[in-house]
Amino acid sequence: IVNEDGQILEANIIATILLGASVSELVNQQIFRFILKEDQDIFYQRKSIFQSQTLDSIASLPVGLRGFGEPHACELRMVNKNGTPFWASLETVNTLDSNGKVMCYVVMIEITERKQMETALQKSESFLNTIIDTEPECVKLLAADGTLLMMNRAGLAMIEADTFDQVRGESIYPLVLPEYREAFRTLTEDAFHGQSGNLEFEILGLKGRRLWLNTHTVPFRNSHNEIVSLLAITRDITDRKYKDEALQENEAKYRILFDNAYDMIFIIDTQAKILETNPRSSELLGYTHDELMTMTVDQLDSPKAAQLVQDRMEKLMELGQLTFEGELQHKDGSFIPAEV
Repeated sequence: IVNEDGQILEANIIATILLGASVSELVNQQIFRFILKEDQDIFYQRKSIFQSQTLDSIASLPVGLRGFGEPHACELRMVNKNGTPFWASLETVNTLDSNGKVMCYVVMIEITERKQMETALQKSESFLNTIIDTEPECVKLLAADGTLLMMNRAGLAMIEADTFDQVRGESIYPLVLPEYREAFRTLTEDAFHGQSGNLEFEILGLKGRRLWLNTHTVPFRNSHNEIVSLLAITRDITDRKYKDEALQENEAKYRILFDNAYDMIFIIDTQAKILETNPRSSELLGYTHDELMTMTVDQLDSPKAAQLVQDRMEKLMELGQLTFEGELQHKDGSFIPAEV
């Protein structure tokens, strides 16, 4: 118990243990002596509060309620008799003694361990936030309606936003091109029903740049296992998409040349098994495409040339290319001169 000047009037055994002093050593001491200098202003604020409330809020109460003024709480660092600091939670309740003088009941609880855990958690969260913010792929949280709750720097760069405040609480849907928007909505809804998902889609950035993205989504749950948002990891696949399109275009061109070539074309493996052949081969040799796909090159050679196939394959593997003249056998048994 302290008076309005901060002088300790009474102390219980718990106070003596926390402050490392006997009751006689505590009584008549200023409570500020046991509060770390840097945190004394916190208690001064509480002191001014209970002083200003004394007559107006307490004296006006019925006598039976005058011991129950409005409580105030704060957390600050205290020191014991030996100068060892510790964290404490203080709750103060104002009252009047029998002579009408202000008194303050101070309930003190040590919270050092809790504060240490909070500090460790803050450091952990800061470390995690640093990792997320420097992650080269987009990391974002979406609400059920598609609004942005969080997005790291890589994500902001993808959508061409200068700061997160520019897009905070805005829907991501308008950035998704119309042909992919419904699929993206479905992906979001699925996450809030507990399902993970994956989608490739195209966006138009805030400054007009188009990008192909691949996103993987999972439900993000709180400590009560409730789904509170969608967590998405998104990467830019624009270069890959363009390369795939170029490859497909080249393959289409190759297929046109392959299918319309005037010469026979065979693709074989190292064991001389035919893997692919063009229509001209079937036309000149009399075999269907399916029949040729079950054969090896030596089955098309003359009996004499068939014995040379293995040697030629070894030489081909050694030199990288090989040219020779020979004969290929038609399905009807006749032979066709050929340069291979």
